[in-house]
Amino acid sequence: MRTLKRWEEAWNRAWERVSRGRKTLLCLILCGLLSLGIWMRLGCPLPTAELELRRWERTHLLPPGQLVFTGEENERFALGEGRTVQLNRRLLASVGERWAVLGEERTFRKVDLEETPAAAGFWSSALADFSGEAVELGIPVVVFGVPEGAARGELRVEAGSGVVLTGSGCQVAEGVWLFALSSPAQSWSLSTSAPCTMGFCREDGSLLLEQEGVLH
Repeated sequence: MRTLKRWEEAWNRAWERVSRGRKTLLCLILCGLLSLGIWMRLGCPLPTAELELRRWERTHLLPPGQLVFTGEENERFALGEGRTVQLNRRLLASVGERWAVLGEERTFRKVDLEETPAAAGFWSSALADFSGEAVELGIPVVVFGVPEGAARGELRVEAGSGVVLTGSGCQVAEGVWLFALSSPAQSWSLSTSAPCTMGFCREDGSLLLEQEGVLH
């Protein structure tokens, strides 16, 4: 105990001899080291979703893609016919030469775009789908390569066990549409190879494109 007390007294005397400016500098250094440790403990997050995307692309040896969609948590999108969707987390999508990258918060995955239009789902994300007074869960899906002239769109997905999910969409960028599929609880687990049908109409209601494919 006496040894500890002598060390404490010696430390206090040494600290008193340190100038105020050096004390401030030392405190700033300690705060910086503590902040660095916390940042590394959290996985070195970057301040924006786009910076997270660019880091993921570099890590996976992909050239930078074009960021075509960003949706923030609680952001709403009007799908037409009185339907509105509200995201429950941050989503983004970018497009490369023959691929796309989907991001949910800080989790990303690559989607090959061999043929377009191509539909890709944010599998771990739900969203609220508002239709009049009703509110239900929905599955966000992005369709890439939609032809010019599309004014309305509908997506149908065969979820298995005879369940068919449908949803309307809206254009979020040139050639890129966001859809919200209604999601009964029993069909919440979808396969990345689930058959789907994409339909797009012109402003006058005439059919522009109808194409079958699978979800990526």
